[in-house]
Amino acid sequence: MGRNSGRKKSGFKSKGKTSTDLEQLKFKLAQFFDNNFGEAFAEKQLIKKLVLRDAATKKLLSPSLQALVKEGRISCNPRNLYSSAADPDFIIGEVDFVNARFAFVIPNDHAKKEDDIMVKEADLKSALDGDKVRVMILPKRGRGNRREGKVLEILERSRDEFVGRIEISPRFAFVVPDFKKMHHDIFVKKSDLEGAQHNQKVVVKLTDWSEGDKNPTGKIIHVLGKAGDHEVEIHSIMAEFGLPFDYPEEIEAEAETISDSIPEAEIKKEKTLET
Repeated sequence: MGRNSGRKKSGFKSKGKTSTDLEQLKFKLAQFFDNNFGEAFAEKQLIKKLVLRDAATKKLLSPSLQALVKEGRISCNPRNLYSSAADPDFIIGEVDFVNARFAFVIPNDHAKKEDDIMVKEADLKSALDGDKVRVMILPKRGRGNRREGKVLEILERSRDEFVGRIEISPRFAFVVPDFKKMHHDIFVKKSDLEGAQHNQKVVVKLTDWSEGDKNPTGKIIHVLGKAGDHEVEIHSIMAEFGLPFDYPEEIEAEAETISDSIPEAEIKKEKTLET
């Protein structure tokens, strides 16, 4: 038995410039450009993106690109950057998370009776459940009938505040949201803790989610109290649904002046009505 060199294969044959090799690379390139609509790439970038390792396959890149340009499937600008020439469909809809791996986008235009669009987690562009987004419909892959898409733009956030339990380590902190359809912990800088302590329930407001970051960043705006405490958990539920759980001091003071007992005059009035 020969030894395994341990070198990762690129998925293409390295012997000879055959038509099969060319068609394989063209297919892979076309799929890549369709999935990255609106972006342009140089040949060196494509070598890295497609993980083309052996010299024979790299030599096929330029003729494969030229063939796709000739077929009208991609275009090349004066700077020798290649991009998709497709004319895809777009929809605007609302994100409905199914689990951490994918979500559906429900089209806003119900009159067209369009099917929901499945979007994988990697193609959500940091969209969250309930967000209004613009989606590009991807070419169908395989034999399935389910349409897939890619979020191009987040038009409107459905919410930017979340209730959760904060975990604090020596170097950083993060909030684990209570909301089951929020699948990302929220990082919090030590300077934005607002006095929150480890394992307390808090309300955190999103402040940033930069391109390429796996998790959003936020700041604490309310400290509710120790996780597990009955009153704290009640306040957590109220905060999650946007219900007020604390009131201005003047309202609290006025509420204290209201008697718990029923005045005698009211009791007599009730008795009179009964008779």
